[in-house]
Amino acid sequence: MIPLHRFKTAPAFWFLFFVAAIAVALFGASPASAGPQARRDDSKIETVYVIPSSHWDLGFLTPPEELMPRLKPHIDDVIANCKADPEFRWTVESIWQLQEWLSLTKDPKLVEEFARLVRSGQVQISSVWGSMHTEFMGTEQLNRLVYAAEALQDRIPFPRDFAMMDDVPGFSPRLPQVLARSGVKYFLTGSNLFIGGGTSLHPSKNPFYWQSADGSKILMWQTQGKNGGYPEAIADYFIDPVAKDPYKPNEDSYFHPKEWNALSSLEIMQRGIDKLLDEYQRAGYPYDAVLLMYLHDFIPPTWERDQLLPNVRAWNAAGKRPKIVVATPAEFFRHMESKYAGQFPTYSGDWTGLWSEVKTNSAGMSAKARWTQNHIPVAETVASLLSFKAGKTVSSDALESASLSLLKYDEHSGAGQYGWPKIMTRQEVEQQNREYAQYTNSAKKIVEDALSHDLTELLDEKRDETHRELIAAFNPVSWKRSGLVRFRVPPSQLAVHVVDLASGQPLEVQRISAEGAMFLAEAVPGFGYRTYEVTPVAKPLVSPQATKDTFVENAYYRLQVREEDGAIISWYDKQLSRQLLDPNGHDKMNELLRWQGMKSLPVVPGKISIERKQGPVLNQLVIRRADSYWPETAISLPAGKKEVLVENVLDRTRMPHVENADQADVYAFAFPVKFTGASQLWIGDGIGFHRLPQDYLPGARMDGAAPEPSAVFTSKEDSPPFSVTLAQRGSFYVSVPCSPGPIGGCGTFLNELRPNAMRKPDKGDTKDQGVVEFATTEPGFLSTYHFDFALSSASGELDPVSSYRSGAEFELPLLAVNLTKGTRPARWAGDYLSIDSPSVVLLDLKASVDGNPDHFTIRLQEIAGNHTSFKLFSRLKITELARTAMTEKLVLETNLSPQSLAVEPHETLTLRATIPHDRNSWRSEP
Repeated sequence: MIPLHRFKTAPAFWFLFFVAAIAVALFGASPASAGPQARRDDSKIETVYVIPSSHWDLGFLTPPEELMPRLKPHIDDVIANCKADPEFRWTVESIWQLQEWLSLTKDPKLVEEFARLVRSGQVQISSVWGSMHTEFMGTEQLNRLVYAAEALQDRIPFPRDFAMMDDVPGFSPRLPQVLARSGVKYFLTGSNLFIGGGTSLHPSKNPFYWQSADGSKILMWQTQGKNGGYPEAIADYFIDPVAKDPYKPNEDSYFHPKEWNALSSLEIMQRGIDKLLDEYQRAGYPYDAVLLMYLHDFIPPTWERDQLLPNVRAWNAAGKRPKIVVATPAEFFRHMESKYAGQFPTYSGDWTGLWSEVKTNSAGMSAKARWTQNHIPVAETVASLLSFKAGKTVSSDALESASLSLLKYDEHSGAGQYGWPKIMTRQEVEQQNREYAQYTNSAKKIVEDALSHDLTELLDEKRDETHRELIAAFNPVSWKRSGLVRFRVPPSQLAVHVVDLASGQPLEVQRISAEGAMFLAEAVPGFGYRTYEVTPVAKPLVSPQATKDTFVENAYYRLQVREEDGAIISWYDKQLSRQLLDPNGHDKMNELLRWQGMKSLPVVPGKISIERKQGPVLNQLVIRRADSYWPETAISLPAGKKEVLVENVLDRTRMPHVENADQADVYAFAFPVKFTGASQLWIGDGIGFHRLPQDYLPGARMDGAAPEPSAVFTSKEDSPPFSVTLAQRGSFYVSVPCSPGPIGGCGTFLNELRPNAMRKPDKGDTKDQGVVEFATTEPGFLSTYHFDFALSSASGELDPVSSYRSGAEFELPLLAVNLTKGTRPARWAGDYLSIDSPSVVLLDLKASVDGNPDHFTIRLQEIAGNHTSFKLFSRLKITELARTAMTEKLVLETNLSPQSLAVEPHETLTLRATIPHDRNSWRSEP
């Protein structure tokens, strides 16, 4: 079924295009379009493999925590039907479903019975945790998509060579690497094309190898359709002619046209098969077998037992052709590889589908989720390092709990929302939103608490008899950097004196709020720290001088804002001697846009005041808008860094009311850049950058992206060439305006990105109360939202290292650690881990999943697309080093040296380091 929240995700300019699709989805195909097809006797297809399963959203039907226990009777029924009929087949769609069943199954005999069915081939298990919004997931989080399957091997051994994800229109281009390096060879997906997506490779190029930028590839079968792709055997080809829409149980709701009701089941099946053969014949499909997915939302296994199997047996007994086989995906892929090995085409590219835009319905939750995704690896690395100081084994239970909460939010139903019409009661919708709020709140707090405690413990290495107030700036990325450090200064304290203890140099300090101040920390070692002494002094703390002006500048840039609303109308790069904004452009930089459907709505900024603040650390323009839902913007130019920082505040309670239950207002910020002709857009994908639209699968959606960690414009016609990098916090999804391209794709890029801040519907259609108004989708969250951006410009073409670092440093700012009075680090500045190649970054250092307390996993990523030899340096004594599969347990190569490592272009490298605790301690360092 196509959930309402997926309709609400449609970008403004898609709205009218999909009105017809919505009508078809809601009311079914017309008799003319669904009429009988001509019988095909010339098709090459001899066998139709039908794959039975059940699609489970984590939520949608009921709140997630109420829905999950329903897996117990569901899988119990699968077991019973398999035992009763050796031809019964089933595929478990997601690992979370199996985890939930195991958590509620106390009978070990039943677990063993299920394991036996898996061994026999009657049941197949997908190796991924769930059907995810992969473009929303953090880089290291996505790397662990198969970890849960690996963890179940002790209870239910099953091959981890197959994955299935349904009900989303596409996936991140790094997914093939994650799956292939986790042991997955085959991928099956039912793509829901409700708001676009999918690829035009279906059906003629199925199956095909989908390849990541590192060369990893998986053999996949992709099916797609207006009914969601995964119900195609039921809803598109009528293999089960008596199946009814599960959301209309009391209606004459067969999926075939009503005028066919008087036909026999075999005749209805024949017409469906004729339709199938005709479509594949016209597409030029060259093989003798096809796969059809037999799923619908939450359907029981009795559908297969009572409906599918009897009709398939009747078809085959009647001598009909092609033969229909009820199967698992393994049976289909084995047939195809045995007969056609070496004949399948290979394609590379992004086809995310962009349903994660739904998470802008709950912008506060999504911001917390993204923060937590980025900081869990930092917390794991700090905890691993601390284990050597503390002399104890790393405990990962709390962080694993946070990771599980994130997965529940990142699953494709996860977002604060209003529900599909008439599916949930008002109370259920509100409970679902409370659960999503709890997932993101608890996950962020766990990680914040872990970092606060562990960093203090890690850096409190020796006694400091002076009892000075010390602050350490901890750098959570693996390269040396400079950055702003925010720390607390009580309002009663006039001023502070800050000294860099590693260099002995005093630093400029600037008050930024009633209780906060800031200084620029320079040359903080990669995954290391630098220590500062903070001393109260009698003179006033430097506060920036405030004047009324629309200009602000530093050594690198000069900016001007528009008096009417504070949008940026001039951005001059002094080093490039170039104006980066078009004075005649329609949208201005950081202009707030508001859309409803295809209609652009006015933004009323209210009474404006603009103030320039000049200070020793940064210069700012602060724009305040009285009585506005866009109350404040701060545009900052740091003194020692070539960067523009933009901080926006939106207030949901002041936003215009949205009257209709099927509408939403979309709020976005405009970021245009001036180029000669169209620029090239590069999208960060966690393993480097790919081009939009060139590096996308045919037919994929290209009107938006979720950059990780940044997006880059580069000139194609300007001489000399230059680039602009945009990073974001708070928001994650960007709309990409472009002229229409071939077959609805992106043509000419219009040199602008529009980060979507939030979507605001106000009403939903509930099962018990009809259309009702909801005050918020985020119970317990503040009504004010912060959306921050960082912009930088540079000469030359794309510099993937610089642009990656810009984004990562914005996502992972320096962490200020207040050291315990009377303690200090052993050295005033130092690092724990470093890499001598700029194109290789550390993603994580964590306790190994093999349970050996002296084994640690080091995850590294090549980001520039180069074959790279490098050295890994550490304060820890590594006695053995091996390369493993991404899921860690399978060792692929041994006897590696930290001083002689190599990585392929865009490769994610997983290493197992043996670091004995009894040979590693820095408690006694001088």
